Amino acid sequence: MDWTCIIVVERGWFASESAALLRALRAARRRAAGPAARTVFYTRGSASRTTFLLPPGAARPPGRVMRRFDARACEQAPDLRRYAPLHL
Repeated sequence: MDWTCIIVVERGWFASESAALLRALRAARRRAAGPAARTVFYTRGSASRTTFLLPPGAARPPGRVMRRFDARACEQAPDLRRYAPLHL
């Protein structure tokens, strides 16, 4: 199973949409298969870009949320040294 990446470029709409994304991530965390699958990671990049990572085994947010934020399988395993756990 792959890691899932959700990359968000923060534009004006993000402030209103971020609550929906965080609710979906919280719900996915509660449904996760085990402790390792319950940690969502994030990093803030340049140009107001934030990347969220859901580990293998994590429950996925609803499809509409995944499509809205263009979630996809990560192209390669992430280097978690660049990420912090997201406290939901």
